[in-house]
Amino acid sequence: MQWGAQPCPGNIEDPEKEKVHLEITNLIIPTKNDEISVLKEMCLWIRKELGPDTPIHFSRFYPLYKLKTLPPTPVSTLEKAREAAASAA
Repeated sequence: MQWGAQPCPGNIEDPEKEKVHLEITNLIIPTKNDEISVLKEMCLWIRKELGPDTPIHFSRFYPLYKLKTLPPTPVSTLEKAREAAASAA
């Protein structure tokens, strides 16, 4: 698996087995995790491992506090992420 921090996917349990509602929010940070191919791979993993009804939300990064050197996430990147998620469905 190439996307994100390795511990995260391993910590997500089967939500149906645990009888909990699970939603995922992914903060998209320019130059850090905004490659559409990687986002699509993540969405495919979510669909396969957690099921097609697991919601994923994409959050827009704003340069505040310690990470002020990067620009805000372009809206076009969020739109492409949504398209990648929809195509994984």
